[in-house]
Amino acid sequence: MSIAFSSPTSGVIVGENGVEIYTTDGGTTWYSSLPQELSNDSKSNFNELRKINNFPNPFNPSTKISFVMPKSGIVKVSVYDMTGKEVSRLFDGYANKGTQEFVFNASNLSSGIYFYNISGEGFRSVTKKMVMVK
Repeated sequence: MSIAFSSPTSGVIVGENGVEIYTTDGGTTWYSSLPQELSNDSKSNFNELRKINNFPNPFNPSTKISFVMPKSGIVKVSVYDMTGKEVSRLFDGYANKGTQEFVFNASNLSSGIYFYNISGEGFRSVTKKMVMVK
């Protein structure tokens, strides 16, 4: 289903039902459990969100926030103003692994800097900046 390498020799393949196999020699040999050569930090990198972006940025009045989830799970996508006040909750629930896209419409908000936060189980929370210009 998916393959990722953290170096030219260390990688992981994720298959159906969350099955993971690992390599430390560029793909010649594969292991069903995490080899000693791959630290816990390396494994956690495979569970990180990828391709996190909003487009367009700057935007008026809407922008599409997208990211790739490495595995299915609970995820929350919220938008905050400069004071830290949540101005929109775009999603809060279960999402399948793969590309997620959410449209943030700020037509009722002032021009300025906003932040979107993506959090969930099994991956590190990510916050990014976006600018709305009317």
